[in-house]
Amino acid sequence: MSDAQRPLEIAVAIMGTEGFGVLSFLLNQWAHASDAHLNFRYLALNDGRCAAALREAGAPVTIVGGGAPQTFPGNPLMLPIMWLRSSGAMRAAVRGLRAELIRLQPDIVYSHSHYLHVLCGRARRGLSCRGVGQMHGLVNVARLFGLQRQFVCRVLARHLDLAITISDTTHQALAPVLRRRARRVYNGVDVKAIEAQTAGVKKTPGKLVIVGRLVPRKRQHIALHAVALLRDRGRTCTLEIIGGPLDDANPYYLELRRIAAELAITDRVRFAGVVSPPHAEVASAELAIGCDSGEPFGLVVVEAAAAGTAVVVPDRGGMSELVEHGATGWHYAADDPQALADAIDTLLDDAPLRERLVQAGRKAAIERFDIASHMRELRAAFEQVLAAG
Repeated sequence: MSDAQRPLEIAVAIMGTEGFGVLSFLLNQWAHASDAHLNFRYLALNDGRCAAALREAGAPVTIVGGGAPQTFPGNPLMLPIMWLRSSGAMRAAVRGLRAELIRLQPDIVYSHSHYLHVLCGRARRGLSCRGVGQMHGLVNVARLFGLQRQFVCRVLARHLDLAITISDTTHQALAPVLRRRARRVYNGVDVKAIEAQTAGVKKTPGKLVIVGRLVPRKRQHIALHAVALLRDRGRTCTLEIIGGPLDDANPYYLELRRIAAELAITDRVRFAGVVSPPHAEVASAELAIGCDSGEPFGLVVVEAAAAGTAVVVPDRGGMSELVEHGATGWHYAADDPQALADAIDTLLDDAPLRERLVQAGRKAAIERFDIASHMRELRAAFEQVLAAG
């Protein structure tokens, strides 16, 4: 048996309560782990939605107990207080994780949040397993004049043998102390599955689609203003906004509804809520739009390309590096509704150009972002850590 075929035992540490994006990532990895000869066993702090979904998919999930904060506090100076309040739950998590690591004897401990990187680093002290941390988001480079970035990266560098970043954007955001022990592995999607789900879906003329949680950082309001500008130009188009939650407890959803009403475009905008999977809806659109210029990766961009829809994204952030302007998609000046409207106008007026972008975008999705490529790169990252000893 070659080294590439030797099964690696991987203990995957998760909170168990991860949101839709990370949950989709984990489910996709689980479905294809065996193809890369990786034996994943999940250790969850909590028996939440993510743990339940993995268990339903057939994954072995053990609830180890304990807990950790879900996010950093809004005020960084409150971080020590948050740690003190959570210290008992975090100590319990370390004990539970360590007991499972001793039982399982994995090659790699693969963690999925900043806090878990630290907890797993403590849990595996004195054990032979190596620590790999998945960096799903961007490290804040500006907060406290960059001091928080330096502090977080130094702490993580002490507890990880390797950090996996999901894009060059997230990679460059790391402080050098952690970047030196980081490796970029693009997220992957199951291109063949998306193609099968969208085969035969007809395009709706003038339909635009944007997919993502309804939170301010996703910046769906940029798309609303662009639609109003297109209306003023005499352009007939509609915008479908996929994502949620659609309820009065979500202030950004209410803000989007207010903006649509003020711009008098409610007849051109549909709030579809959460659609899982959204591939058929995306495939029926002529253009898929991204507005988040701070996105660390942009999985919806790759999924849209796999679904056969041309993509229009900001010219900075993780989305921009996934798309080659004029070849596999289209860039516009970030946060500028006028620039987005101009890009939409250009592409809706030029069906041959859209088709070239669709074909090249699908080819790039297969070659650069297919789940098989992701799993090969992930395995190579694990082997890199093990070879380093």
